[in-house]
Amino acid sequence: MNNSFCLIEHFSENCIAPPTDTAIIDVGTDTSMTYHELDVASGRVYRYLTEHGIGREDVVMILLPRSAKPFAVIVGVWKAGAAYVLLETNHPAEKREFIKRDANCKLVVDENVFDEMMQRDILQGYKTADPHDLSYIVYTSGTTGNPKGVLHEYGTQFFSVKRLFEKDTKQLYAYGDRVLLATPLSFTATIMAFHQIVS
Repeated sequence: MNNSFCLIEHFSENCIAPPTDTAIIDVGTDTSMTYHELDVASGRVYRYLTEHGIGREDVVMILLPRSAKPFAVIVGVWKAGAAYVLLETNHPAEKREFIKRDANCKLVVDENVFDEMMQRDILQGYKTADPHDLSYIVYTSGTTGNPKGVLHEYGTQFFSVKRLFEKDTKQLYAYGDRVLLATPLSFTATIMAFHQIVS
């Protein structure tokens, strides 16, 4: 690993011991996903993204219902060193189209695309992102006009992914705790909670 920050290394460590621990519980469908299963699913996403030329700082729009699926795509996007913008499926179509254009999204991952991804072979490994590379975008509600995107880098901004993974960052909960994720998937608070799954 070079001097740039690579969050996937943290995730990989969690997938080694013990990989059968539960990472995500989907109460809507009464199903769960272990760290190993999350690693496998994200490896399939990584393969699909690579096949479609998605790499560093390319933006992928995630448009999936609340479940474990969006999080598997997030990890797969990060394995590719790319970035994502995540929207709720109930967002108005005009808002989705505006954000798709504004963020210059190279790919939209909906249910059909996700199903295609899960048919791919797993691609092992990951690409190491530069600290200044884009990791995700959060958009405002747009109630006072067009939504505005806030860019988050892998390792340099206050809300960067690196800061979320720093060892001195206060943990929101302890290993083994179960946490109900009530915030919208597109909120930074959701990413702050999710980072503790993969860190």
